[in-house]
Amino acid sequence: MKIVVTGSMPFSAEQVRRLEQVGRVTMAGGASSGDEWLKQVEGADVVCSDGTFVAGNLERLHDVFITFPFVEIGSFDTDALARRNVVLANARGSNRDSVVEWAVFMALGLLRRFPDYVNADRELRFERHESLSGKNVCIIGAGDIGSHLGKALEALRANVRYVSRGDDLVTAVEGCQLIVNSLSSIPSTANLLDRGFFRALEPGSYFITYVRPHTFDVKALLEALDDGILAGAAVDCDPQTPFDTTNTYYKTLAEHERVLATPHVAFATTQAGKQSLDTVVENVQAFANGEPQNILVKR
Repeated sequence: MKIVVTGSMPFSAEQVRRLEQVGRVTMAGGASSGDEWLKQVEGADVVCSDGTFVAGNLERLHDVFITFPFVEIGSFDTDALARRNVVLANARGSNRDSVVEWAVFMALGLLRRFPDYVNADRELRFERHESLSGKNVCIIGAGDIGSHLGKALEALRANVRYVSRGDDLVTAVEGCQLIVNSLSSIPSTANLLDRGFFRALEPGSYFITYVRPHTFDVKALLEALDDGILAGAAVDCDPQTPFDTTNTYYKTLAEHERVLATPHVAFATTQAGKQSLDTVVENVQAFANGEPQNILVKR
């Protein structure tokens, strides 16, 4: 089995040894173009990739298993890939704890306004803000991250409800003070949280999202903030380059006075980095054993 590793994939020596037990490993490194990437992976049975140039080349691939150290790679036509025997596997669950930590921090930041008081350099007046305790929280998307986030919020005595596929969104968010977008970026979720959704939210509520804007209308979110429907929002700017503060998406949100924006950092912990690469290796091992795992399917 030919295994090609492309892009920035800092496997440990132990992880490389595990891959070498499965097949012949080529460390191709980074490519400067999609065409160069295609040449790197030509003839490969398995590609371990950091995601660079994958999405743009999916239609040009055939007979290959591709695995990457994150959850989403964008929208794609699974049926077309299946006809060309192209299989994608993600690192489901590897960044779950890190993203849950980010979301809990943001929930507390919005409700308790902690960021206003950190290293304050002005005179402050006494104010009471809102606790998570007793708040009605709606998590849209009861998958791996959403369900674990719900448990964390319940530990802080929040009342958590979930929205699953087929549920009525407007009914689900009724009476909720905090709404969390935990949807996957798949064809059925495209712009699911639209202007009508945001207009239906409880006045004075808060919105948190750590997923791609494929799932929600950014303009409608900002309108809801400006019109006072939302008291605040927290956004991790996936899918922009991690830690990039120069892109328009991040800058637009960060400049809004009622938005806590981060430049795609929710996943970025040492633990998540190691676990994501471990999962890539496990995906390759499972594929070689004829029992592929973490396969992305069209939903």
